[in-house]
Amino acid sequence: MDGMRRRLQRMRQQRREPAISPGIVTVSAHENDDENPSALNTRDTSLLLEVSMRYRVRYLGNEAALRDIGTVRANRSINQGVGVYYFEAQMIESGDGGKMAIGLIGMTSSLGSLPGSDSQGIGYFSTGSCAKEGDVADYASGYGRGDTVGCCVNFITKKVFFTKNGNPLDEMSFSQNEYDEGRIFPAIGLNSPGRTVEVNFGQNAFKFNIKNYKNELAASMMEEIGKVEISKQYPQFVQELVLEYLIYCGYVESATLFAKQLHLPLGEEERSIRSRYDIIHSIENGHIDAAISLINEYRVDFLLKTPDVLFKLKCRAFVERILHSMHDGSSSNSTTTATTT
Repeated sequence: MDGMRRRLQRMRQQRREPAISPGIVTVSAHENDDENPSALNTRDTSLLLEVSMRYRVRYLGNEAALRDIGTVRANRSINQGVGVYYFEAQMIESGDGGKMAIGLIGMTSSLGSLPGSDSQGIGYFSTGSCAKEGDVADYASGYGRGDTVGCCVNFITKKVFFTKNGNPLDEMSFSQNEYDEGRIFPAIGLNSPGRTVEVNFGQNAFKFNIKNYKNELAASMMEEIGKVEISKQYPQFVQELVLEYLIYCGYVESATLFAKQLHLPLGEEERSIRSRYDIIHSIENGHIDAAISLINEYRVDFLLKTPDVLFKLKCRAFVERILHSMHDGSSSNSTTTATTT
């Protein structure tokens, strides 16, 4: 059984991370990406915190321990291939005094300090200040009970900004190279007795319109790409090879602009290119049933004519269900352990 478990885990790890395409900004809210943070980590948290129901964290210290801070990391580091990542936290109970911070930290960042207080991290404090790699400065207004704050990291522009009740705040520069092996985790820090926070990794609708932000970012990037003059000095077969690659990867906007500037025929309908990208993306992220539905929608009768492909997809879907049940079981066990201790 242990051998099978290890083989299944290796299969999941072998999935390709999607590349950041100039023409595509992945929606990471985070419906189609099982490799992104999806819950708080009950095993990677301060002893001063209680994590329950996967998304809720409460400070257990008393008034005499206001200087004692507890921080919890998410269960996974952020997959930087998504381009843009966002999460939110709502303060359910404000507690007595103290602070709260939402932000990003590294794998070796201290769980005894608020995000941004050490050399690897950035955090937006409930007092309105912002800490980045240990330096604290005024940032925005503070927040309290009932408020929802968010953190958005843009790996394309290398910027980070926070939000308050759906409204974006100022951007700051950011470099993932300053973190351990580039691994970056969403984090929540507390030191207020009784303070309770609910974290949203995309399981519920966000206050901030992250999809609109990504659409605007993609449009801006496409406008910049359109301004680039593509050299015609390369042989036509090289140009056609690049175009075929863009079409194969499903980068519709980039392929269309490339073909237009070089006066090359696209050779395939945009709908067909997009469908292939959607199918590949679904399979790579383990959503096999969704991939089968897309194939039946865009490639009618294909699976009926290729039963061997359908069989392999069904086998993969079975493996994914086992992986999900294993993950859910381990999360349930760790939550139970944390509660009983």
